[in-house]
Amino acid sequence: MESKKQTLFAEVLSQKTLDLIGRLNREHKSTFLIPTRFISAENAQLAYLVDAYCNHKRQTHDRKIFRSFFVSSRYEALQGAIKLIRHNGLLRGKKGIWILDPEKEFNFLINPLNQAREEDFLIPGLKIATSFGELQKGMQTAGAVAGVILRNTGKGLSVADCADLIERSAEQNIITLWDDPDLDLQGECLLHQLRRLPDMVIFGESLTEYQIPFVLFSMSAETHAPWAKTETCLNHTSTYAGNKLVVTKARDIFLEKATCISENREIKETCRKIEEDPRDVFHYFAKHVNPGMVTFYNLIGYDFICQNGHGSKLNIRTRNGQNKEVIDVVSGGGAAIRRPQPDRYYPKSAGNL
Repeated sequence: MESKKQTLFAEVLSQKTLDLIGRLNREHKSTFLIPTRFISAENAQLAYLVDAYCNHKRQTHDRKIFRSFFVSSRYEALQGAIKLIRHNGLLRGKKGIWILDPEKEFNFLINPLNQAREEDFLIPGLKIATSFGELQKGMQTAGAVAGVILRNTGKGLSVADCADLIERSAEQNIITLWDDPDLDLQGECLLHQLRRLPDMVIFGESLTEYQIPFVLFSMSAETHAPWAKTETCLNHTSTYAGNKLVVTKARDIFLEKATCISENREIKETCRKIEEDPRDVFHYFAKHVNPGMVTFYNLIGYDFICQNGHGSKLNIRTRNGQNKEVIDVVSGGGAAIRRPQPDRYYPKSAGNL
């Protein structure tokens, strides 16, 4: 989905991005191991920063714990968010989803063939409103609505109207999603002006300055709960966009450009602790990404942090801070095991690697 403010990607990579790529290569940093099972200090830091940004200026009783997924496009983020709204709606006896979309971009996503019947749409069960009045009227007559998506396209969206809708939706147990595709970390954020936080947010490619494909969608711990258990933690996962390069880039953009973060000593100190202490990595990953996955990692022997790697060798750091060199013999999440001479090449200390 293309941003209205500029093309999806910058025409030329910035020197900062090129320098970052060069540094990660020189340090033999792994881009990713397996996308659904990859934990790093950068992932934990970025998810923590998103939570801090969303909760800026909030009193304790108004704050929410946010958890994040890292994906490759706004379309992928919206699909994941809709999937989670549906899951929550199923548990709450609700199913309809309304979308405020003044520019009608969603029509190209949910019904590209212009089918007449809603059940024939590519993504059925979604209702589009092009004005706030139409949205309010539709939600009043639709019955059990599971969620509503508010898109901040910069076209005169009223903060007061959005704030009222979010509060009414909370009273009716309706999930609200704030979609801010061109978030300006240095500008005035409408999210911070809302009296009550929405249940979910989507931030777009601006987080990498349109240099690298990346979008994140975050949700409150309560909204994320259906996917937070060990048995459900793989219902949805971050994809290859959770890799070292893009997550590091987005983290650095937050630290550099978001004033509420760059001028906050406590936030920067927490990021430093996450960088240095593996226990903090696991703590904040569990708190702001997925607690069920941390338990799952432990069960299958993935509860480590990959420091770097070259060829078939990985240098890892365990939760208690122990450094190990192991042979990477796992393929496809363990579906295919490459262990030709286990006694010689496969250290017993590597656990389930």
